[in-house]
Amino acid sequence: MISAINNKGLLRFMMYESTMTAGVLLKFMKRLIKDADRKLFAGHFESAPCNFGAAMARKR
Repeated sequence: MISAINNKGLLRFMMYESTMTAGVLLKFMKRLIKDADRKLFAGHFESAPCNFGAAMARKR
């Protein structure tokens, strides 16, 4: 499960069956962006087993 919470307490989450990959993270972030009416701040990724940096840079 991956989740995010905003400063007003709105919780967003996504369940996934596989391991956390850059693709799963990007899918979740795209869903957040779709519902957002303001800019998003990507904060702390706790216990992330892989490096998302290269995949995130390619998607820009």
